[in-house]
Amino acid sequence: MAHDPSLSTAAAALHALDESELRELEEHAADCAECSTELVEFRETAARLGAALSVEPPAGMRDAVLATIGSVRQLPPEPLPQETTAPELPAVQELAAQPISLDSRRRTTRRNWTLAVAAVVALLTVVGAMFFIGRSTEQADPLRDCLATASDERTMPASPSSVGTVTTTDSASCGAALVQISGVPAAPADHTYQMWVITGDQTRSVATMDPDDTGTMPDVVTAVHVGDTAVGVTVEPAGGSPVPTSEPVIVVPLV
Repeated sequence: MAHDPSLSTAAAALHALDESELRELEEHAADCAECSTELVEFRETAARLGAALSVEPPAGMRDAVLATIGSVRQLPPEPLPQETTAPELPAVQELAAQPISLDSRRRTTRRNWTLAVAAVVALLTVVGAMFFIGRSTEQADPLRDCLATASDERTMPASPSSVGTVTTTDSASCGAALVQISGVPAAPADHTYQMWVITGDQTRSVATMDPDDTGTMPDVVTAVHVGDTAVGVTVEPAGGSPVPTSEPVIVVPLV
């Protein structure tokens, strides 16, 4: 049976074709206005769905995962079923006697791809909802939990020139620090506070923060490693910066 490339437009939009299949579809679409339009529409829909569900991961997610992955046990394989029963299939003669039109097969395939796309969208929606629920309810943070029970926890004072009241506790065994800040003024218009972990002359962003009406910042837990020299906070343009653009208003030495 000859392959009909026009049945692969939805698969192409989801990057589910190999190179030869994609090349065959694109060559076919060059001479088929309907398939070309359909391919563009499927790709635009997939892009919009992806953009609508995209989220910015928390700044400390990668470090938190790396800090705990070594202690997470792999799940054992699920046992195979003891007995399986082969489904009853119609006789070959019955299948041969049933006429199948190309239009009918095309509608069925497109309907199946539509259902597949809908299932992917539903899954992404559930995952996105779980992520936002987890952030809003402040689910358990492995680094925060470790700090709560660490025996080597210590409190690090901020430099005298720092604004507000800063309480920083860290633990070498946890590889983490908890920073609590209060009594700071609101950032200038179109600006925000941004926290960094400083290693010599290198920095890595932790989070952007804005104080509430009382001048209190959200508590921040960040991973810290051997060689990190300080935690700092700067005032940056709204949305944050890839590197600090101003002098720190808060500095907490870690050594």
